[in-house]
Amino acid sequence: MQKFTELRLYADKKEKICYDFQPIQRKSAPDWNPAWEEWHSYPEPLRIYLTDFEKLLRKYILLMFPCADACDGTPQAEFDPCFDNWLSAWDYQKMIEAIEADTIPAEHGKFYEQFLSWLKETLKQTDMIVIESNL
Repeated sequence: MQKFTELRLYADKKEKICYDFQPIQRKSAPDWNPAWEEWHSYPEPLRIYLTDFEKLLRKYILLMFPCADACDGTPQAEFDPCFDNWLSAWDYQKMIEAIEADTIPAEHGKFYEQFLSWLKETLKQTDMIVIESNL
């Protein structure tokens, strides 16, 4: 079972709906279709609960779309809150730049600092991160 890094600011401790950021390393095989176990094997994926996702991250996540699926290259017109979103390191770099360029309220500073720290460190080790939810 994976041990998640959880970030919370506004989400209640009893909140159950969440988004998991699951890093995965792309294989070079042209017909690569990762098994569930492959993209659920990172030692400490990130978990953000719905309230915090909606209030703090959604607007930045939406900046990554439209994009190409980082696994198979198919077009992704928009973020799918109910399904897996396969996003490349390049997509995340756009989001990182947007957050860093934005004026962040002081009360949100620690959340974004921890989020960006996890994200930047993870992107040193992987080339895609799947966002999935239990919505």
